[in-house]
Amino acid sequence: MNGILKSIALVAIVSFFLSGCGGESSGESSGTMTTGSGLDTSQLSPAALRGHDIFVDPSYGCVSCHGLQGEGTSAGGPLNAVSPTACSSCGDLATLTTLNDLTMPMTPYMPSSCTGACASDVSEFIIEGFIQGLATGNTPPPPATPALNITGANNFATTEGANSSFMISLATQPSDTVTVDFAVSDANEATMAQTSYSILPADWQTPVTITVMGVDDVVLDPTAATAYTIAVTTSSNDADYNALTIAPISATNNDNELAGQGQFVFDKTMGLLTSEDATSDTFTIALNTMPTQDVTVSLSSSNALEGTVNPATFTFNAGNFSTPQVFTVTGVNDATPTIDGPIAYNIVVTATTTDRAYMGVDPSDVMATNQDNDVQVVINNFASDAVGNLPFGSNVVLTWDSDGESCTASATPANAQWTGALNASGNLTVTNLTQTTAFNITCSN
Repeated sequence: MNGILKSIALVAIVSFFLSGCGGESSGESSGTMTTGSGLDTSQLSPAALRGHDIFVDPSYGCVSCHGLQGEGTSAGGPLNAVSPTACSSCGDLATLTTLNDLTMPMTPYMPSSCTGACASDVSEFIIEGFIQGLATGNTPPPPATPALNITGANNFATTEGANSSFMISLATQPSDTVTVDFAVSDANEATMAQTSYSILPADWQTPVTITVMGVDDVVLDPTAATAYTIAVTTSSNDADYNALTIAPISATNNDNELAGQGQFVFDKTMGLLTSEDATSDTFTIALNTMPTQDVTVSLSSSNALEGTVNPATFTFNAGNFSTPQVFTVTGVNDATPTIDGPIAYNIVVTATTTDRAYMGVDPSDVMATNQDNDVQVVINNFASDAVGNLPFGSNVVLTWDSDGESCTASATPANAQWTGALNASGNLTVTNLTQTTAFNITCSN
């Protein structure tokens, strides 16, 4: 009698861990491996492998009691090596097989149905896999944490006048609608047609496309891409999704103006006329686009002996870039009167700036001509009233006419009556000629 009572007590203890595993089966192991448990079964014996298949087969219901990895559920205690004392009858195969033969039912109402190899294979699996720890379980993933999933926002960039997008979804299903709001930090760089999105509980996994447009302008920006941020906030009656902490999205807006496309606008770059009388001519310069940095032009003459330019420098900025600035070119007289005719020269124009539109852009030079004010004098007439051989001691009248301003007389050999300054035009009588003489006249302006 005592032996019977001990057996009943032992059955009652083990039944607590293994009872309730029910279902329909042939009662024998097929020996076919399954992978649904997430266990590493590579170290199990063939018998334990067959027991593994029975243990994870939903028809037997073992998993509903003890979990895929023997971790235990509300219906039963753990079987694994972490808590081996939880199974007091798992010390040897024979004892556990006897108990499973009695307590491992096909249904809750049919005990002793898993007999023979069925019970021994399952017992082998329990001892090898869970008690000895030969079936190492894959750590199940932790439960998802409420969060806003943002995809496609790493290195996010827009381009002026074009759209870019990223996606959002929820990490878990909320109990109520979640509203996601966006705010762009710099409205001069990006904008959003829609800044608020509502995600229903049923659509928590459905990605929502968020569209951002780069703002276009007509200015070449100081840098090829301008940084801005997009703030993201949430609100919901579900406390898990209300006011989530979300880092702003870092973004850049790419400039669509091309570097070096600025132009210097001249009213004329050739045909300027100056003269040695200090007459002048002018030209103008303006910029075709507004600069973001100062643009300074410097001007100089390629031949300062023929012409000069004023002012020699001018700085364009955002306020005056489109106003034509006047530059005056003035002719220079010869230091020594020289008949040199018209002389061509250039006004050389250079620019310095850190503005991307005008860096490396070379303005045109301006072509000019300086007119000569030194004129070749023409002597229209220089004559005598007598021609040929004259009598000794005779007189002669010399007449001259020029377009100069003054004339100078000289004779060879010297004749005191014909020497020194003369008017540009006139006549003079030379008396008492006694030798052969050459009379000369030189006129100038």
